[in-house]
Amino acid sequence: MAIGIVTISSNFKGDCSRIDADYLLYTDNLKKPVPFTEYFDVIDHRIKKLPMPNKTFKYCEIGNIDKYGQWAPVNIDPNDSKADKRLLKKIRGGDIILPEGNTILLSKTRIYLKKIVLVLPDNNIYFTSAFFQVKPLKTISTDNNIRGAIGYLLLYGVLNQALIAASRYGKNYPTLDIDDLKKLYVCQNKVETFIKDDKTISNASIITEKKQAIMENFNDIHKVLNSLGS
Repeated sequence: MAIGIVTISSNFKGDCSRIDADYLLYTDNLKKPVPFTEYFDVIDHRIKKLPMPNKTFKYCEIGNIDKYGQWAPVNIDPNDSKADKRLLKKIRGGDIILPEGNTILLSKTRIYLKKIVLVLPDNNIYFTSAFFQVKPLKTISTDNNIRGAIGYLLLYGVLNQALIAASRYGKNYPTLDIDDLKKLYVCQNKVETFIKDDKTISNASIITEKKQAIMENFNDIHKVLNSLGS
């Protein structure tokens, strides 16, 4: 029987009533810890309320996204008397965001389901505010074309367990919020090795190509993400 000994790490800074063993193991073994915000800008949609469009638009709820980030938005016409009243009420109540292109959406609940979305450069799809948005920085890549995809692969693979553990830390139900990410520390060595790897760059190119083709064929994307351990 293997026994692990960890010290309570200060790499996740915040008051907490629940101790998560996976997160303690993760933080205790961090080499050269750096803030999550060294690689991602965390966008706070709470600052600005977005009104509902006055014409037909595409909208995605959590259930419209699969574990590969494939979306299946519904068309909503706010002027149609037969439109889904439940959705209209939610959206009018503020459950709507319009993400910037080349950013990434993370689910605020049950991050272990990997509802992670890479947003297209010319995005015109609205999403539920049950997602929040992070923007990969130039520290991930100086190449604007693949920076978003590398960040997406990073969150889907190397950093996913950290996101899961952080979502449970100090909570009775797994939720992830903006403050969690601003307090989160990651292993610089692992991140730097991953983002500079030729395979990562090649996979990011595949992801970018398929996404920009409006994701007509997901097979290649599935292969890439499965190789990360989906």
